[in-house]
Amino acid sequence: MTAFGFTAIDTLDGSDFNGKLREIIIDDGAAAFVGDMMILGGTALAADKTPRVTPAGDAAAGNTLLGALMEVFPDFTDEGSLITNYAPAGADREGRIAYGDQVVYLAREDALVGPIDGTEIGGSVDLITGTGDTITGMSAMALNSDTAALDKAQALNLLRLGRSADNAFEATVGGTGAIFEVSINPVA
Repeated sequence: MTAFGFTAIDTLDGSDFNGKLREIIIDDGAAAFVGDMMILGGTALAADKTPRVTPAGDAAAGNTLLGALMEVFPDFTDEGSLITNYAPAGADREGRIAYGDQVVYLAREDALVGPIDGTEIGGSVDLITGTGDTITGMSAMALNSDTAALDKAQALNLLRLGRSADNAFEATVGGTGAIFEVSINPVA
């Protein structure tokens, strides 16, 4: 499985997701990667009222997901910050998230215990974390296929199989995992 986190592609009403981008401050407590789902963290609002966020943990139900990290701004402390595509732990960074439960994301399932099959579409699923890539800045978050169910108890709504020519339901435990379209579940 090659996880890539959550990539915003659309909204539930068909409007452009770019209007849903919000500036945030990434809390210095943990490294954050492009594609990580974010929750409120640290002190909820910075002095200028910009939300402070931190990456969501495994089984994110119970933590209100805000959206996926789309961009990390350079902090201009040195030339390295101009090419660092993630927010290392230890220093606050600014960035943008695709905000809200109307945004549709692409995400890969982990397929570790049991792959998601067609009967769970319309239900919900939790996310699972991994260590992001410090070279590319890409997230290692994925859909936790073991939690997919036909209820609305998990953090993400499972909308449909992602539209791609080579994407199909995974038949093998531990396989590469299918890519699905999901949205944040506002009632989880």
